Amino acid sequence: MAAHPEAFPGIDPAIVTAQLAAFEQANLARQDAAVMARNATIAKQQAQEQLTQTVCAVVKRAEADCAATPAKLAEIGWRARRQGGTLLPPTQAKELSARHREDGVELTWRKGAGGGPVRCWLVQARTITPEGPTPWRLVEITYDTLVVLPAPPTERIEYRVIASNAAGNALPGNVV
Repeated sequence: MAAHPEAFPGIDPAIVTAQLAAFEQANLARQDAAVMARNATIAKQQAQEQLTQTVCAVVKRAEADCAATPAKLAEIGWRARRQGGTLLPPTQAKELSARHREDGVELTWRKGAGGGPVRCWLVQARTITPEGPTPWRLVEITYDTLVVLPAPPTERIEYRVIASNAAGNALPGNVV
């Protein structure tokens, strides 16, 4: 319209241009608001997931720490799963597997059958060098059966997982 005002004799191009600019500005504001709402929703979901994991880990640790003492369980409103007996060490982690990701390596495993409750999992790693493997070192303590660790692409690293509770540690699981 602004380029050919003679084709639109009854329209003031300045008014239409101003209204178009106002529309574009409002549309950009709407898009920005949609992006901000989406980012806020994602942040809320991440915070909720983190809170859920933290609460689950705290409850799991409390249960494992108090499992051998019914009086402590009663203090937090729980009762013993079984009467008598002592806390047993957990059994060996099973089916450890590794999956490479852009941000590192994802390790997953399962709790072995039997044994006592697992308070936490000790994730160990060692580097394989031409001279042989380095000693095992603790790289993560986790309360879940999944962990993502950074993995340098130039190194060959082996991992294993050990279940642990107040009664002791299980034997290391398989190596990946």
